[in-house]
Amino acid sequence: MARYYRRMRCRIDTLTLLLGCLTALVACGPDAAMRKGDKYYVMGEYFDAAAQYKKAYAQTPSKERALRGQRALRLADCYRRINYSQRSIAAYNNAVRYHQERPQDLYYLALQQLKNGAYKAAEKNLRQVMDSLEAGAVDSKPRGDSLSSEQLRSLVRNGLETAITAAGQKALGSKYTVKRQDLFNSRRSEYSPALAGD
Repeated sequence: MARYYRRMRCRIDTLTLLLGCLTALVACGPDAAMRKGDKYYVMGEYFDAAAQYKKAYAQTPSKERALRGQRALRLADCYRRINYSQRSIAAYNNAVRYHQERPQDLYYLALQQLKNGAYKAAEKNLRQVMDSLEAGAVDSKPRGDSLSSEQLRSLVRNGLETAITAAGQKALGSKYTVKRQDLFNSRRSEYSPALAGD
């Protein structure tokens, strides 16, 4: 009888261990990271949400192209909101590569490219958005945080004008010369005009 209880106890321990490992694998998967990222995103903690979305994107198999594209869009949106323009551009380009972009996403990609000084690429993306607006690919009624077609059209016109004129303005240069001031740029960060008394 004691032998029987030992064998049963061993089987129960093995099953418990396997069940615990399976639970750990399921809890650490990409879907769990997406849920955590969504919670952070709703609370406005975009940096933490980006970390979770990046984890979920990395764990998503490359054969699931649509899912990877959607996760890249969420990652790009977080990076855009915390002003990581280089990372945002890379994530938006991943979404474009997986064919998951909307015209609004292309507009945000163009804005990030304008921030980085990639005026030709921004102009190309803005023209693509304008073409899709003229074809009627955008809903006239916005959903959630999306822009209406009229709002987007106005923003795209302004962005196109900026992209076209920015390269010329940059080539003209500036009348101002910026010089380094060692007094203000020391390693110790002791310069603080707000704390200096008069």
